[in-house]
Amino acid sequence: TTTTTTTTTTTTTTTTTTTTTTTTTTTTTTTTTTTTTTTTASPCSGYDAAFSTMSPTDDDCADVAAGGTCTVTLTSTDSNDLTECVNADAATAFQFYCPWDAADGNNSIIVADNSFRCQTCGDITFEDEDEDGGELEGTLSWGPNLKTTSGASVIDESMLDGYAVQWVGSCFTEVNTTIAQVPKHDVQSTCCNDMEYSVELAQEIPADAVAIKISPYKGSVILPAGRILYFTDNGGTMGTANGASQAEVGVVTYILSIVACVATSGAVN
Repeated sequence: TTTTTTTTTTTTTTTTTTTTTTTTTTTTTTTTTTTTTTTTASPCSGYDAAFSTMSPTDDDCADVAAGGTCTVTLTSTDSNDLTECVNADAATAFQFYCPWDAADGNNSIIVADNSFRCQTCGDITFEDEDEDGGELEGTLSWGPNLKTTSGASVIDESMLDGYAVQWVGSCFTEVNTTIAQVPKHDVQSTCCNDMEYSVELAQEIPADAVAIKISPYKGSVILPAGRILYFTDNGGTMGTANGASQAEVGVVTYILSIVACVATSGAVN
C-alpha cells in the first residue's frame, strides 16, 4: 500500500492604514489531500508444466494467493518423462508455493522437502575469466543426471532431453531468459564424470541474479528444481583474485531455501 500526502498552503495578507494606526491581518488556509494506492500481487493457478502428466487426487491449489502455500496429492501417470524425477511412487502429498512477485497466470513453485529424485552428479565448476564487473566469461561444467530411487542412485538420462542453464535470484526464481539449453549425450558410463557437460558463458549478469541453476528439461518443460552454483564476479567488488566460484547448493537445500523465502517474505497488502 502506497500513501501520498500533498499539502497546499495559501496565505492572504491584508493591510489597512489610518493616520495613527496600521493594522495587518494575515489569513492562512491549509488544504491536505491524501491519496491511497493499494497494490495486490496476482494469484497463482495450476502447476508447473513438469507436473502436467501427474493426476491430483485431492487439491487445494486451484487458486493460491501470492505468498501463499497449498497442498496436493499427485500420482504419476506417465513413464520416461520428467515425472520420473518427482518422488511419487505412491500417492504423495506436495506443498506448492506461489511467489510474491507472481505475474498473472504464473504457476506455483513446489517446495516440498525431498520431492525430487534428479540432479546433476558430482561438482559444478566455473571460473570467471572476465575482469570487467557485471560480466561472466568462462566454462561452466557439470555431470550427467543422477536419479535416486529408494535410496539407490544411478546415472540415468532416459527421462530428459538435456539440461537448462538459468540465472536465478535470491529465492531461486528464474531471472530473464535461459542462458543455454544443452542436449544430453549418449552417456554409457555408470560412473559420474562431472566434466561430461559444459557451456561457454559470455554474459552480462542480470541485476537480480545471484546464482546459476542447472535443471533437466524435456521438450519445452524444465524441471522446477536443480543444482545451484553461486558465482563470483571476478571484476566485481566482491570478486576473488582468480574469480574461482564453486559454492554449490544441492536440490534438497534448494527446496528448503525456497521454504525459507516463504517464511521471511513480507506481506502483500
